[in-house]
Amino acid sequence: MAKNDDTCACCTCGYEWKRGLHGGHSCADRLLSKVNKLRSFIETQALPALILAADDYPLSSAAKMALTDAKALLSETK
Repeated sequence: MAKNDDTCACCTCGYEWKRGLHGGHSCADRLLSKVNKLRSFIETQALPALILAADDYPLSSAAKMALTDAKALLSETK
């Protein structure tokens, strides 16, 4: 996929290279890096914010179970 006339970008991972140069790269490495950044955001910001909000607002049993499952999943995949 062309970003502009001088730059190409991989549709899968976002890797960019100059048109006319070899664009070989590893999508797996770039995607793993993105997954790790997302995991870090979830662990350090999103999940704690949800837990704090859960203390202030009544949650359905399904929402409580989802929070418990998310915590367990994050601890399993470290």
